[in-house]
Parts: sequence; structure tokens; C-alpha cells
Amino acid sequence: MFNPHWRIWVDWNANGVWGEAGEDVAPETLRLHWEWGRSLESERCQPARLDLDLRNDHHKFSPPNATSPLAGNLKAGRRVWGQAAYPYDDFAAPDGAGLAGRALPVGGGFRWEQRNSGGNGFEVRSNRVRAVTGAGPDAIHTVDLADGDASLGLDFTRNSDGHAGLALRVVNSFNYLRIRFAATATVLERVLYGIAINIRSGDPLAAGVEHFLEVEMHGPSIRLFATDLETGSITRREILDGLGTAANPSATRHGLWHDGASDADRWSRFGGWRSFFYGLVESIGPQPGRERQSCRLTAFDELRRLDDALVYGLLSGSGLTANAIANEILTQAGFSPDDRELDSGRRLIPNPPKEGV
Repeated sequence: MFNPHWRIWVDWNANGVWGEAGEDVAPETLRLHWEWGRSLESERCQPARLDLDLRNDHHKFSPPNATSPLAGNLKAGRRVWGQAAYPYDDFAAPDGAGLAGRALPVGGGFRWEQRNSGGNGFEVRSNRVRAVTGAGPDAIHTVDLADGDASLGLDFTRNSDGHAGLALRVVNSFNYLRIRFAATATVLERVLYGIAINIRSGDPLAAGVEHFLEVEMHGPSIRLFATDLETGSITRREILDGLGTAANPSATRHGLWHDGASDADRWSRFGGWRSFFYGLVESIGPQPGRERQSCRLTAFDELRRLDDALVYGLLSGSGLTANAIANEILTQAGFSPDDRELDSGRRLIPNPPKEGV
């Protein structure tokens, strides 16, 4: 039975840092309803909606409760981020446990496979994974996600300079893609017969800071997104665009990699992560009941803001492109420039309108 690991973060204190204590409401969720889509009659996209029924026996989610640990922060407008992972590994194991052959706790039948020979490997330490350094070729441990076009995610802390990262679309230990996290850049490489070929470079990860990383693979495209889980400096920002990377599109094994030169990097909470909702709390309403106290939390994505905003204005000039027009609309609707990323659009208005005579 398909039963993913859920994570539903609410930034209750509005400080922009995801994953702090008390922000994951998934363990307290009794019911989740999520809807999105487009009206077939009007062809109009509707705002995505998320409804959560939360366990509220101790009135933790009741705004009038001054003794709640969330007192003063149960407000509309708080950001909500919904994610799910299948399979998923929390690396809950005794220190020193090896990764090879380990069954993933969420996802029956999924196991870690060691794809290299020699002494380089991985072990669990404080519910995180660190490199085991030894003789032989680079360490490659993977999970067969049964899909070359997979989405995966994990928490990662970079402490070395380019000696560790991720292995993607692994055919064997001599033919795979890898993402290497160096001090000055994040690098996508193809390894073929032991020779690494640089494909693309992107923004680096700050050393010593835990990031939630998301990798999206689709055909010739591999994209990497990062979220700073400690300072909140970035939220799901694309740091690497591997467009045009056509190597091994049918290979389905993905996982962890290091070259045996560092045991300081850390991996944790690995899985087939997918983000399914990102929006704002609309309302929080306690639901008294004879047998159980609950609370209904309703959130909408950013399209709700466009529904509520009256947008009008005059665009002047020539050669107006689709992204320039969309950018102006989003600005007038109150969206922050930090919360948008627009592709280059084609030119829609080649010449400015002529004035009447």
C-alpha cells in the first residue's frame, strides 16, 4: 500500500526559517484535504487549497489560549509548505550501522545498494549519514526509485570542498552523474570510465549550514533547488540548472556519493520528496466535539492574492515580452520579487500603441 511520509511545515513565528521545533503539524493532522486545478467551463485556474483537521485536545491550536506554545502566532498569513516522500529514510539506527543493504523504513521493498567496491562507504551517526573513508573507488550508495525522471530530496550539510554530494542515474560505478558540492560552486558532472566531465556549475552551498535539497530530473533536464534550514537566507531557490543533460535518462538508481577524502559532510532524511503545496494560512478555527477537540486550518496558494487584488496599469514601450507583462502584474498585486522566478517569454507587443488623432 502506498503510504508516504508527510511533512507539513507552518512558519508560525514568520521568521522565514523552515523546520524549526513545532513547525511540522503532520503528526497532529487527523485529516488532510488538498485540491487544485482549472475550471473546464471557464478555463480559469483556481487557487490551490489545503484543509487540515488538527488534533486540538489541549487547545494548542486555539488562538485565544494564552498558554499554548503557539500563543500569539496563530494568525492568518503564516506560510505553509506541504511535502511528501516515498520512499523515505530517517536513518534511525544505532551509531556505526552501515548503509549497504538497509531497508528504507517508509517504502516496502526499497533498499540501499552499494554500487562500489573497496572500503569507501557510509554509516549512520546520530540519525544522519557520514562518509566512511577507506581504500578503493568512490563510494556510491543508491536506491532504485524505478524512475529515471525521479524527484528526490534530502537534508545536506556541506563541510568539505567538493569531496561529497549526490549520485544520479547510476548505471554502474563507472557510468553515472553526480552533483559535487564545492566551496565555490555546485557542480554537475558525468563520470564515464572513471573520468569526470563537467556539465554545468551553479551556486555553492554555505559551509556548515543544513539545507533541504530537491532534485528534479526530467528527460534531459536536471534541476537542483536548495532551502536554508538554519538562517532562512534562501527558500527553494534554484542553484543548479542542468538543462540539456541527456546522460543515462533511463537509469533509475539515485543516492549518495563521496570520493573518500572527507568524513565531515552529512546527509539526512533522504527520500522521493515532492512538494505539493506552498501558500498562506487563510483561517484557523477550533472545532469543539463531544469525543475529540480539533481545529480546522485552511490555506490557499498565492493565486488567492490575485483573486483579491485589483490590478490595473499602463505598460508603455516597445518589444514587451510575456515575462515583462507578467512581472508587472505580480508587482502590482503585491508579490515580492524574492518570491518569483520567470522564464524569458516571447515578444507579445512589438510596438507601442499609436495615439489617436
